Amino acid sequence: MSTFTTATASGRGQFQTSSSSPSSLVSFVIVLCTLVIMMTTTIPAIAAAVANTPLTRSLQTQSENTSARRALYLQVYSTYSGNFAFSANASWAQFTYVMQTDWSQDVLVYYLTKYGFNTISLYNVHNALGAPAPTAQFRTLLRTLRARVAGLRIEGIADDYIPAWTRMAAYQNASTDPNEMFDGFVTEIEFWGGANDPSELIASLTHMQQVDRPKQRIPGTPLYYAVYLGNLNQAATTALVESGVVDLMMFHCYVKSPTTCGSYTAARLGYMQIAESNYVATHGVPSRTNGAFAVILSGEGSLYRAGGGSFSGDWMFAQHLANKSANTVAVTEEAATASIGDYKSTAPLLRMQGYQAYEYCFYAVYTGDTMPQADWVALLAQTTTTTTAAPGPTTTTSAPTTTTTTAGPTTSTTTTTPSPTTSTASTTAGPTTTAAPPATGTSARRALYLQVYSTYSGNFAFSANASWAQFTYVMQTDWSQDVLVYYLTKYGFNTISLY
Repeated sequence: MSTFTTATASGRGQFQTSSSSPSSLVSFVIVLCTLVIMMTTTIPAIAAAVANTPLTRSLQTQSENTSARRALYLQVYSTYSGNFAFSANASWAQFTYVMQTDWSQDVLVYYLTKYGFNTISLYNVHNALGAPAPTAQFRTLLRTLRARVAGLRIEGIADDYIPAWTRMAAYQNASTDPNEMFDGFVTEIEFWGGANDPSELIASLTHMQQVDRPKQRIPGTPLYYAVYLGNLNQAATTALVESGVVDLMMFHCYVKSPTTCGSYTAARLGYMQIAESNYVATHGVPSRTNGAFAVILSGEGSLYRAGGGSFSGDWMFAQHLANKSANTVAVTEEAATASIGDYKSTAPLLRMQGYQAYEYCFYAVYTGDTMPQADWVALLAQTTTTTTAAPGPTTTTSAPTTTTTTAGPTTSTTTTTPSPTTSTASTTAGPTTTAAPPATGTSARRALYLQVYSTYSGNFAFSANASWAQFTYVMQTDWSQDVLVYYLTKYGFNTISLY
C-alpha cells in the first residue's frame, strides 16, 4: 500500500491506492491529471494576477490608443524656459509664474481646452513647494484647473535630486483634497549624454515608490511613473524595462518635421521591442511597462527655443497659416502618427499611448496664439514660400475626454471619442457663440467698449504692465483676439463698441 498526499482547495487531503486495485489506480490517475491541469493553468493565472496588482503593474492590460495622452509640459513657477525669457516681450506675460495670477490661469485654461490637452506635466514643482505661500498658490492652481478642465491629469516633474521627489511625495501625503494632488510623476534625467546609464533614474523612482511612497489621488487608482528619454541604447532600455518602476516610456522626437518621427524613433522602438520580448521570455509575464510608450514633440522653432536646437515649431506655424481654424496640435500629432506607424509594425509588443508637447510657451507661440507682431511678420515672410500641408486628411475631433478617473497614462475607463468626420483640417477653434435674434428686456444688450487699435486708454497705458499685453493693438495678433473671444464668451457679451 502506498500513500499520496496533496493539497486541495479545502486543505490537505490524503489519497490511498494499491497496485492490485484497479479502482484505486483509476483514482490515482484522475488525481494526477488534476494536478497537471492545475500546474499548467491555475498557477500561471495566479502569477499573472499577482503581476497585475496595482502595486506592481498599473497599466499592463491597457491597449494601444494613440490619443489617450495629449500632454503639455508647463513651467509652473518660473520666468523663463532655457534661453527663452518670458520678460523679453509683453506678449509672453501669461507664461510667467502661471500659478500666481488668475489671468495667466484663464489663458492656460483656454489653451488647454482649445487644443484638447488632457494632461499637464509641471516643471519647477520643487521650487513651488519650497515655502507656505507658493505651496498654497500651487494647491489653488491644481484645484482651479481640475474644476475648469474636465478629466485633466496633473503630473509632477523632478530630476535625480532625491529631495525634490521627497518634497512632492510629502505634499501628496499631506493633501486631503484629491483635486490638489498628482495623478503621476515624470522624470527629467538626461542620462544618455554620458555613459547611457539609467541607474540614477531608476534609483530616484525606486526611492519615490518604496521609501517616500506618495499616496494615490483616488484610492484604488495607482499613481504612474513616466520617463523622458533621448538617445538611449539597448542596454539602457533593457535596464529600464527590467527595473519594475516604469509605467510609460516617452521618447523625444526632436525633428524639424513630425513627418520624420518614424525614422527618428525607429531604433529606440526596436530596443524596447527586444527588451519586452526578453522580459516575457525570462519572467513569463509582461513587464510593468508592457510596451507602453509616448512621443515627445518639441514646439521650438527658429525664433524661439530653449537651447540651440530648432525643431517642429516652424512646421507647426506653417500649418497654422495654411488653416487658422484647424487644431494645429492635432494636425502635428496626426503627421507623427502616420510616420511612426510605418516603423511600429515591426514591434508588436509596443503600445503607443499618445503625445507629450514641449512645452506650453513654445507651442503657444507656434500655434499662432501668442507672438509679437514684428516676429509674426518676420516668420510669415520666412514660411510663406515653404508652407506644406500635413499629409492625409485630418479629423474634426480633438482629444478624447474621459467620463471617469483614469489610471495613469492610459485610460482604463470609458473613453468617449466623437466619430470623426473626414475633412481637410481639424476644425477645433476657441469658444464660439451662435447669433440670436434681437431680444427685448434688461438683458437684450450686454455691450463692451473696446480700444481696437491703441496702446492706451486715457491715462491707462497698456505697456505699463506685462499682464495687460492683450489690450494692445487687439486687431493685430491672433493671441489678443483669442483672449478677447474667451472674455466675451465667459461673461456673455453680445455687443462690442469699437474705439
